[in-house]
Amino acid sequence: MLPRRKSSHARSWLLPGTQLDYEIARAVDMTFEDGEGFAPVAGGLAIWHLDRWLAGSRATVYSLYEALGGMCPMGLSTLERTHFEQRLKQRLERALLDGELTVREVPLVRHVPPPFTEPVVIEREAPVERPAPPPPAPEQDIAAQVRALRQAAADGTPFCEECAKKALQGPQKRAA
Repeated sequence: MLPRRKSSHARSWLLPGTQLDYEIARAVDMTFEDGEGFAPVAGGLAIWHLDRWLAGSRATVYSLYEALGGMCPMGLSTLERTHFEQRLKQRLERALLDGELTVREVPLVRHVPPPFTEPVVIEREAPVERPAPPPPAPEQDIAAQVRALRQAAADGTPFCEECAKKALQGPQKRAA
């Protein structure tokens, strides 16, 4: 659905046509400068659109009818509304033919999509290669470690802080 445009005058109504929109204004509301773009209905083209406007733009047509001094009753049944809309249509036809309402054709706004532009190719840098993982540590000779620990234990070398404290306290107790 196209966006609805507002009419160019404070007291005018914009109604859709097949190829054009129609701006309708009361002749008494127009000044000389305003009336330049408005012309009398040629060949009853606006009258031809009245049924379509009643079907699709009922609120706008009712507002136009009220501006001509008509009263729009509320709560009508379908049959009553049909008779009311016939009277409304006759009143608007008479106003258009007598020049009480003036009509101006307003070209439809066509929204043309912007021209196609080639997408910009963004050259990306080559991905950063991760450094190779460090080579694994050389395997330790477990048998040599076991021999070294047994030799240290035989020599009385302490392996933890508690053992070192006990080793220091042992000679002090003997001396006392």
